[in-house]
Amino acid sequence: MGVIGLDANGNELERTYYVVSGSTVTGASTNVTAQVGAFGGAQLGTYEESITGGYDNNNVSYWLYVNEANENDFGGKNIKLVNYNPNIVQFKFEIRENAALVPDQTHLLSQGEGFYYKKASDATEMPALQNQTISLSGSTPAEYDLYYGRPQTTLATSITKKSSTIVVFNPEKDNYFVLIDPTWKNAEIQVFDMSGKLVNDIVKVSSKDRYELPLRSINAGYIVHITSDKGEKVVTKILR
Repeated sequence: MGVIGLDANGNELERTYYVVSGSTVTGASTNVTAQVGAFGGAQLGTYEESITGGYDNNNVSYWLYVNEANENDFGGKNIKLVNYNPNIVQFKFEIRENAALVPDQTHLLSQGEGFYYKKASDATEMPALQNQTISLSGSTPAEYDLYYGRPQTTLATSITKKSSTIVVFNPEKDNYFVLIDPTWKNAEIQVFDMSGKLVNDIVKVSSKDRYELPLRSINAGYIVHITSDKGEKVVTKILR
């Protein structure tokens, strides 16, 4: 299933995909077959899933353009879709089976299962239909749950709320920048090299700003610590 982000005029801004099959892989693995990371400052994507559904908090840096899961062990469980782009005001669903587009307004696929979606704050999931467009409400970032197969019971009790702060690579500047959770007032951003040496420390970075990391060395690894004004922390490893 493709989720296409549209602006107020119906123009496509970004898209992301969720792929399921009997051979695709659930969760963080070296054996993934379809998974692709989100690059280029993408603000619409999904996170790596826990095998029980929801965020995989052990792999918080997996920000994905194409996410995959196995239809046999992950049916009815949710992956987390997050939109950080305030100009995206609608989602359009594009559904394929064996790479071919299904007919307009189709929900159930040949095996009798279909995709579902809901905003994370909503109680009930809705069937996703081919070429269906839904309007978004509220501020960004906004979290959504995507499912293949309707969940039998609510997964809310098994999901740990995750900060929406992320580190994203921007190929236009050949560098990484930080998008800070807008529920934070500000953050301290510390950058360490792989030996543990502190190479940069900046405080009170506003959550309204995109902070470009001052990374100089090529082919070097770094660990980025981002701490909110309330003490919430996100740690990400990156390779410059």
